[in-house]
Amino acid sequence: MQFLGVKWGKIDKKALILWCMSNVLSLQSLKHLVRSFYHCYASNREERLRLTIFLLGVFMVLGTMPLQFFNIMGSPHPFFQGVTAVFILLTLTGLALLLMHVINITQALNITCIGCQILQSIRIVILTLHPELASYDVMMLNLVADYIILLQLIMASIPKSPVIVTAIQLPTLAFAHFYPPLGQALCSTQIWLLFTVVSTLSCVMSVFSQTALTRLQEERTEYKTIQDSFLNAFGITKSELVTFLQVWKGNTENDERLVHFLDGLDPTAQARLIKAAKIVEAEHKGDCEKIAEHFPNLTKTELNVAALIIKGKTKHEIAEMLGKTDNNIGTVRINIRRKLQLSSDIDLREYLLSQENG
Repeated sequence: MQFLGVKWGKIDKKALILWCMSNVLSLQSLKHLVRSFYHCYASNREERLRLTIFLLGVFMVLGTMPLQFFNIMGSPHPFFQGVTAVFILLTLTGLALLLMHVINITQALNITCIGCQILQSIRIVILTLHPELASYDVMMLNLVADYIILLQLIMASIPKSPVIVTAIQLPTLAFAHFYPPLGQALCSTQIWLLFTVVSTLSCVMSVFSQTALTRLQEERTEYKTIQDSFLNAFGITKSELVTFLQVWKGNTENDERLVHFLDGLDPTAQARLIKAAKIVEAEHKGDCEKIAEHFPNLTKTELNVAALIIKGKTKHEIAEMLGKTDNNIGTVRINIRRKLQLSSDIDLREYLLSQENG
């Protein structure tokens, strides 16, 4: 018998490892498979989270519930094993309906969790009525399973369902504690208080978090609508808007980086932006020439600052526009006042306007 061209007794271990690795899906292929699965059954981040939680719940059920059939955990009584069988069947039904696209992930979680909660409540009620069929450990196991169902819905951010499950849980807990004679209940006072308080607080927190999440989603939708309306109104894409803002805010360290940002625009948008810049530059240049006619002793920098002062720009705005500091612009303003021989009580802008218009 041969394997990879080598007799069975003389198998090369390295060749065997390479053969095994070549027949296993690569990590990249596995990631692609998982992405495809999530893309098929979840349309957004919220649904992907719900799908993950649902699948973890399915694995938990399939990994633990069958142990009852082998008397490893839970009650060995046929009735409770039958409830467990229905529990597993309900979970698999929800999974099958989801995979066949009969229901969505939210509906799958609702059906399985609420259905399983009803089964759990039936199990706890029967344990309470017939304590000889179980023990304290079995009761605790079922109470923990009860809370896990609620926790699954809370983690998945399913609206309203946690309230329904809690409304089923609390009467069941109360019955398990108060129905048996004093001191004979498998659900002691401490356990009853613990699970009642924890379940109630978890449900309340779920309602508050769901309300906050709904508001956040509404704000996000409103923001997206405003953004799309803005982009459509100006006929630009989101990347073009980001490029424009980067240029506008002066987040460019040199001319080469500025050109790189402008290259991110399509030719039409780039041409419009360059044309607009030329118009603004020509207008500013014309303003400087008019001021130079009245004040020929001003330098080029002083003319630029004076033109912007006439337009009503503040010292900080002028500094940003010219790439200077506020102190630099303050010094230029002082030099302009000195050359024009203006006293401190005369408004520089009003004086420049009067000279330009006069």
